[in-house]
Amino acid sequence: MADERIKNYSNLLDKLKEQNKKREETIQFKRENIKKETDIVDLLEDTSRDYKYIEEMYDSVPREKIQSMSERKYLELESPLKSAIVSGETTKYLYEESYQRNFQSKQHVDTTTSINTMSSACATSLQVFSKSNPDWFPDYEKITHEYEIKDETNIHIKYIENYLQNHFPNIKDEFKTFISQFIMFRGNNSLYMNLIGARSLFFLKLIFGFSKNNYEVEYPRLEAIIKFVFGNNTHLPSAEPLLRTCGNIYSEMSEQDRSSDECIKLGAGNPAYIENLFIRLIGNIAAILKLRDSYFQE
Repeated sequence: MADERIKNYSNLLDKLKEQNKKREETIQFKRENIKKETDIVDLLEDTSRDYKYIEEMYDSVPREKIQSMSERKYLELESPLKSAIVSGETTKYLYEESYQRNFQSKQHVDTTTSINTMSSACATSLQVFSKSNPDWFPDYEKITHEYEIKDETNIHIKYIENYLQNHFPNIKDEFKTFISQFIMFRGNNSLYMNLIGARSLFFLKLIFGFSKNNYEVEYPRLEAIIKFVFGNNTHLPSAEPLLRTCGNIYSEMSEQDRSSDECIKLGAGNPAYIENLFIRLIGNIAAILKLRDSYFQE
């Protein structure tokens, strides 16, 4: 059993290392693309200057001169203009491809903004958790000092509050109750069940209640989350891991609600774990609301 646990833990770390490698490679690709895009813009500006010159020069030709030209002279005038126009058709393809790339770039910005919110929450929650379990994380102080993790939980809470005020004013009070219960829990661990109740009510009403009432989708949970974020819009494949994380956190919350002695009741007697989950939950809700703000369509 212990060996199997180490094997599973190692596999999870290998996945994280592979993701970090891909992130570094993506950063390098993006940096290279910035240089390429800068070169393209410089060349297009030169090209545009040439074509604007051609346009103004040909536009300045008196029309009466054109009417009085011989056929040969007119062809001499027209042929270079045609060459410029035919070669300039390349612009159409550049435009279409650039338009698609801009749309894709917007998707990348939106997805990156959301994953940045979630990564901040994951790092902050681990910082809290590791501080309370120093024997699990013997290098806690050294690593934490090196990375200087900033707790942005209050920023995420403020974002959620503003979003609810603008889009879901009917459940903003549930969120305030949830936050209040967590603050009370920090001062008194015995209020654990009150926190779970407030948290579950808010989570269920915001996401699954909305999808059920508006799209008759409650299960599977991932489909309900997709409907909540995108509505009738096509969902982004790049955003799906964030939505799966939302479903996973809901499942993790459900483990806390179990009362059977045969079940592992996550968080029982471990306030640091409850705080860890709270921070991740807040970060994930803020992350998917940012996606929803850009892509939801009724």
